[in-house]
Amino acid sequence: MSLAGRVAFIAGASSRFARPTALAVAQAGADVVLSVDSGGEAAVFAMNSIANELWALDRRHLALFIDTSREDAAAEAVARGVAELGRIDLLVTLPDSPVRAIVSLVEAGESAILDQLRQRLGGVLLLCRAAGAEMLERDGGVILNVVSRDTRDAPAEALGAAAEAGIEAATRTLAHEWSGRIAVSVATTRGETEAEQVATLAAGLAASHVTGQVFHL
Repeated sequence: MSLAGRVAFIAGASSRFARPTALAVAQAGADVVLSVDSGGEAAVFAMNSIANELWALDRRHLALFIDTSREDAAAEAVARGVAELGRIDLLVTLPDSPVRAIVSLVEAGESAILDQLRQRLGGVLLLCRAAGAEMLERDGGVILNVVSRDTRDAPAEALGAAAEAGIEAATRTLAHEWSGRIAVSVATTRGETEAEQVATLAAGLAASHVTGQVFHL
């Protein structure tokens, strides 16, 4: 399997799935765009660590921070990736900052609820829209959205569950809407899911025409 000449956009580069996924596609020949939606020190460090490994592999790469509070941030990130690396062939969105309610849904303020959903669910949808528009102008592409089904911290998980379920549902719809042009699938993960499973799936889908599938890892 060769991904030579292709470009993968890995969103959620502080996720535990990010490093093996980025390295898997890079080792197959793809150049890589990395992004995080948190400007925190830990997230940026994780992303830059992956970027250093891509440099060691002599793969072209780009590391970006996406400010999900800005309406055009996702589109700008995709545009930068295209400008610097030439195209986007594969988009993988990872559960970078899972939505966690600090208090119960009843106690949370309306703005806090909407802000948290905007960051996770809205962030993924905006990336799909931006990358999808780029892919539709070229020769298609592949999108894999990875969601978390780990409910061990269930007491305050209403927002997290809503966001992850929304991503899964939207992925199914996009697979139908973009059928024949962009392959769109979703992978559901749990705490015991090995990171290499996501990496292997992403690299395999990048070289296939499989679409509309739900992979339970």
